[in-house]
Amino acid sequence: MITPAFGPVEGATPEVAAANMNSFLDDVREHAALNGEVRGYTPQTGEPVRRESLDADGRYGWAVEVNGKEVEVLMPGVEESLLRGLADTVPALRVNDEWAWWSGAVQSAVPLPG
Repeated sequence: MITPAFGPVEGATPEVAAANMNSFLDDVREHAALNGEVRGYTPQTGEPVRRESLDADGRYGWAVEVNGKEVEVLMPGVEESLLRGLADTVPALRVNDEWAWWSGAVQSAVPLPG
């Protein structure tokens, strides 16, 4: 059985995925700042670089450096409000080859610094 969250995303566009990526990075920066406060380091989050070679099934690829490590994100190109849900039908994001819904993906995108 295939969970719909990990299957192709119908009606996706790269423009919507780009807007989602901006919101996602706002959440990543906030999570990185909280981790930095708790763990005593200065978080670093770069700007996303589009990686079209990662695109697949209505998800669009970016790479961004977080705490000195490259993080690859496949962002679904559908409305952000849909992506923030937790139902098994909500399209999942992929962060460094791991599938997660929005909140889990934010956590996965913030590695501890080396």
